[in-house]
Amino acid sequence: RREHAQYRALRMADLLRVNGQFLSEEGADTYSRWLEEQAASNVPYDKVVRELLTSKGSTYRTGPANFYRVANTPPDLAETTAQAFLGTRIGCAKCHNHPFERWKQTDYYSFAAFFARFQHKYGPEFGEVSVMVRQSGEVAHPKTGKPMPLRALGGANLTIPDDQDRRAVLAEWLTSPSNRLFAEVAVNRIWAEYFGVGIVDATDDFRVSNPPSNPKLLDVLADAFIKSGFDVRAVERLILTSETYQRSSIILPGNRKDTRYFARAYPRRLPAEAMIDAIGVATGRPERFYPYPAEFRATMIRDSRIQNYFLETFGRPKREVACTCERSDAPNLSQALHLINSGFVHYKVTEWNGKVMQLIEQAKKLPEYAQDSQIIEELYLGTLCRYPTASEQSRMLAYIREQKDRKVAFEDCLWGLLNAEEFVFNK
Repeated sequence: RREHAQYRALRMADLLRVNGQFLSEEGADTYSRWLEEQAASNVPYDKVVRELLTSKGSTYRTGPANFYRVANTPPDLAETTAQAFLGTRIGCAKCHNHPFERWKQTDYYSFAAFFARFQHKYGPEFGEVSVMVRQSGEVAHPKTGKPMPLRALGGANLTIPDDQDRRAVLAEWLTSPSNRLFAEVAVNRIWAEYFGVGIVDATDDFRVSNPPSNPKLLDVLADAFIKSGFDVRAVERLILTSETYQRSSIILPGNRKDTRYFARAYPRRLPAEAMIDAIGVATGRPERFYPYPAEFRATMIRDSRIQNYFLETFGRPKREVACTCERSDAPNLSQALHLINSGFVHYKVTEWNGKVMQLIEQAKKLPEYAQDSQIIEELYLGTLCRYPTASEQSRMLAYIREQKDRKVAFEDCLWGLLNAEEFVFNK
């Protein structure tokens, strides 16, 4: 479905910091469209990353060229590349040898040297930038002032002719099937999206002192990803058809304390964009995000600068730093209060031509004794994606019959369902 591609593009846009503040509105739009096209066509993940790392051309016409606009210096590009695609945080080594990990300053600046020869050239349109590659340029060690040799993280020094794009050599090494870390980081991110917790958690913090909770599981997923030709959908299918994913979230004596080993499903609050879209569908009043067309859902927004209090309250990232910690799926009191008594939800629920009024009009075709039950069923299907139990149906009917205003009574029922754990959380 197109919605799947849009959601995959949304998560990649988080990872790559698609933000109009850095890219301008035109650049952010071009970048997001390209990401969605890659997801819709199921382009192999290694090819997507190679295109990002080796991109050239106008940021207004070549989507992946914006990778070099968000991160625009060799050190920033080195840190972004390492964290996004290798799950490795090397920022500490910029100023000194890492105190707890193996990365030294020489590793940091030798990796940054792969990006020494890219340059920006401003285009004819306002805010447009073109990414170009020179045949000269080096990164110097900040203490010695000497040019740094090229070295992939954890690898040997490399010699690359001046007429060859250093970034292409880096991209081939990084996305190679022999570089298992690349595959492990990718499948771990996919796993975390569906379970709320990575096998390595946080997903961009692979290190010796933060080992995977289940190394064999990570190996199996990485092997499957490599064997499939870096097919993201193949890994998703493997995960979603597994017994692990299909486990209940009901807590049993044997899994009560488990928060790491996937002995049960961990309830996860819906992401901000999915939540606001779900409320729009359930109430029949989708949110409008200016300046986008009316049919645009939150998962289709291409620029993180678009202001929306609901999205901010529910943890949408600003895309200002290359860290998964920017997006928060954790519930908090502000979110609960917003769902319980905000004007935003009140408007959605009580709108005269909203879902409740539509259902009341549709139910008039039925015998009078069946109308209320039919409306309740539709409210449950539209919010919780299931029919009400007999007990739920009887309680709702009893409440409605006690109220003077039938429309207001059904609105109360809808508002209650929007606040149900079953609606707010993926369980």
